[in-house]
Amino acid sequence: MWIARQAEALVRRMARQFPAVLVTGARQSGKTSLLRRLYPKASYLSLDLPAHAEGARTAPEAWVVDVRERVLHVYRDPGPAGYRTSFTRTGEESVCALALPALVVTVAALFPE
Repeated sequence: MWIARQAEALVRRMARQFPAVLVTGARQSGKTSLLRRLYPKASYLSLDLPAHAEGARTAPEAWVVDVRERVLHVYRDPGPAGYRTSFTRTGEESVCALALPALVVTVAALFPE
């Protein structure tokens, strides 16, 4: 059974206005459940598992896909204050992951029509 939350309308409104929305709160308060209900097709990663949290902290690179602007932001070389290198790719530009240099991805392919 789903209990409607006041935050639902706020999250939807903010998601229409901004390319990213941060949802914070106490552990086990329904943040993930809320977002999975509002965006059932979205991918997500829970940092509750220590291995996932460590991976996020030490990942050699991170990709942020801006669906609204159809842009890929790539961050590489993590350091104590965040990633030291970043760049943006759009349209027919391509990029490859550090871990899979033979796999080249065209940004346009990330946004199927």
